[in-house]
Amino acid sequence: MRRLAGAVLAAMTSLSAVAADSTSCSLAGKTTTADWQQECDRAIGLETRPTARAALLFRRAYVRNGKEDFAAALQDLDQACILDPHNPRYLHERGYTRNSLGDYQEALVDLNEQALLQPDEPTVYRERAWSLRFLGDLRGAFTDRNHELQLLPDSAAALLGRADDRLWLGEFAQATADATRARAMAERSNDAATQKHVDAVLRRIAAWSDHSPEPGAAANCDKTNESHDYTSKHLIGDCTLAFLAASTGPARAAALTIRSIAWLEGQTSEVNADAADDRLLAVAFDPGNADMHSNLGFSLLPHHHSRAALREFARSLAIKTSFFALAGRASARHNLGDSAGAFADAKASFDLQPNELALLVLGDLAFERNDVAAARQHWLGAYHLGSRDDRTFERLRSVGIEHPEAQ
Repeated sequence: MRRLAGAVLAAMTSLSAVAADSTSCSLAGKTTTADWQQECDRAIGLETRPTARAALLFRRAYVRNGKEDFAAALQDLDQACILDPHNPRYLHERGYTRNSLGDYQEALVDLNEQALLQPDEPTVYRERAWSLRFLGDLRGAFTDRNHELQLLPDSAAALLGRADDRLWLGEFAQATADATRARAMAERSNDAATQKHVDAVLRRIAAWSDHSPEPGAAANCDKTNESHDYTSKHLIGDCTLAFLAASTGPARAAALTIRSIAWLEGQTSEVNADAADDRLLAVAFDPGNADMHSNLGFSLLPHHHSRAALREFARSLAIKTSFFALAGRASARHNLGDSAGAFADAKASFDLQPNELALLVLGDLAFERNDVAAARQHWLGAYHLGSRDDRTFERLRSVGIEHPEAQ
């Protein structure tokens, strides 16, 4: 979580200047209730004073971000920034929102302005480090994390942030030292959540630094791309060496892509967050490669980030048309309730090349319109093309197929 308790309290405290204007959309109330939403919507509709209306829009956006409704939050913040430009609170929140949507360059613009307005505000450097990392500026991200720690020298969270950004620079010993210091702070304050975070960072450091003992271990990463055996014990570390040694963006992206597959093939990972991070960086280092965007889209789908996945598949398809990206976009559109769009993409994908993902989406759509016969046909086809996970078997059982291998 980039948004920590301290940042939340700071944002709420900063609203005191506008509290006299209206108590509507109060962040201290039960912001998840329908009454709060209706009251807030009504207050925004009635408010005509620019700065007061901007404050209400900011409050609603803040709550929408808490619900991960980033697209709607961005609309509110765009309006707030027009009504009250150069307001550091609104710039920060819009930077956070744009980062959450994967619009890192746009977020950087907002956060750069906030840093000029509030050079001693630590949260701007924390958030901007996120933008810089996923734009591929790893040294810049570390510099911002280091600045945050200088402003918050007693913060275990800031230490952990610096440890994580040091890791991307290959500074394993220094990252371990930062994480160990953070653990000591967390233990003194009985902060169980931070201790858990420390453990995750230390596991990541151990995995990244565990490479094959022979010289030239980094070459094993590229060889894996040919053998398609992603289960080697040291593959995470070998690909880390390849990433750190690479001299071009595409080479770095290739190493990260292979490492992401290794995570997904069963290496220790925090709910595949490591794989998603690798694919985010792969896009940053090779943005013109359609496959990098598709890979990222598929990493986002299992975590219910379908809107972000949809954007990545669209970016992939803008570079080249592929059955892979069309099938991914079909799945994202289906998750978002766009049945017509999902059907069109799934059919186009299957027409380009028969594949199980397109058939699964077509089967799901058929089942939803009560066409059980078509659902059976599509799902059984997906099974025979290689889809053998638990969800596929659940689908087949729901239409009376217990032994698909006999069909």
